[in-house]
Amino acid sequence: MAKNNPEKPFEKVVDNELNQFQNISRTFGFASTKKQNSINTIIFVLVISSFSTAIYLRGFLQAAALEIGLLLLSVKLAYFMHNIIRFNHYLFWILQDFELKLLHIRKDITELETQITSLAPPIQTDSKKS
Repeated sequence: MAKNNPEKPFEKVVDNELNQFQNISRTFGFASTKKQNSINTIIFVLVISSFSTAIYLRGFLQAAALEIGLLLLSVKLAYFMHNIIRFNHYLFWILQDFELKLLHIRKDITELETQITSLAPPIQTDSKKS
């Protein structure tokens, strides 16, 4: 039979939670994903082509090409803000989860301290030294 080591289950829990966090962070996409890179590339190419064709066109078509370019830039800004909001929302939930776990750990530590102080005899010091 194996000995019951109280540190091993704790290590397993910590490793399990770290693995879950790493998997979630990979799927969420803290760094640029292929999808984000492809969307950014498509918008960039369309904006450059729209502005470059506006140089050669005159009249209504020039104004339309410039408007399309500005519309694409607005779409890019909206997409960028959406990604930032999504990231901040996810970060909020991660930090809230950490806070709850820290509060749980704090509660466990105070319970252990009360158990230790109730089990340990009081330390007697010699306060009357001459």
